[in-house]
Amino acid sequence: MLRLTCLFTALLMMTGQLNASELKVKQGLWTASVNITGLPVALPPHTFTYCVDKSSAIPQEKKMEGCTMNMQHQGNTINWTMTCDNGGKGKGTATYQWDTMQAQVDLTLPDGAMTLSSTMTGKWSDTACSH
Repeated sequence: MLRLTCLFTALLMMTGQLNASELKVKQGLWTASVNITGLPVALPPHTFTYCVDKSSAIPQEKKMEGCTMNMQHQGNTINWTMTCDNGGKGKGTATYQWDTMQAQVDLTLPDGAMTLSSTMTGKWSDTACSH
C-alpha cells in the first residue's frame, strides 16, 4: 500500500514542466499535504516539501518514465492530462494564489481496476531550497 501511495505522489508531481515565471507564484521551498481517496484502506495525509523555481512550478519528486503529459495553463491555474505506456492515465488541476496552492488529481491505475482521487494543498515555507 505504501508503494501505491508513493507511485500516486510521484504521478502528482509529474506536472513539473511548466515555467514558474509564467505564473504568479512565490518561488522557494513549499510544503504540501496530499489526501488520497479510492484505496481499500484509508491513509493519513502525506506531507512533503518541494521547490518552486524558475524552471518548475510543480516539481517532480521522482522522474517517471513512459508517461506523456499535456499541460495548459490559464492565469494561475494549471490543467493537465497524462497517459502512460503501461496503461495508466490521469488528469488534474492546480491553482496557485501566490503563496498557497490547491490541486485535484484523478488517476486510473494501469489495469483499470482502481481509480484514485486526491486533493492537495500547498503553502510557501521558505526562500531557500535545498536540492
